[in-house]
Amino acid sequence: MPVQVKDGPLISAPAVAIVQRIVDASGRTTFYLAGPSTRGTTGATLYLLARWRELAKRYRGSRPFCVVLHITSDDAASSVELHRTP
Repeated sequence: MPVQVKDGPLISAPAVAIVQRIVDASGRTTFYLAGPSTRGTTGATLYLLARWRELAKRYRGSRPFCVVLHITSDDAASSVELHRTP
């Protein structure tokens, strides 16, 4: 299943994953960590855990963001960013 973030490229790699933070109308913050497989979802989770401080600095407060990843290792510990919201 291809993934596209707003005006970003259409990505159809099988090991794709997303890490996303949104804020709803009531101000509640929600994180989505997902992939089309266990490997993708695990990779998204490991990415957020490893880069939480960097993301918190770049997207201060409750600013929404989305990062699309390509998981590059069988254990899902390594990934490459394919797209990141500004």
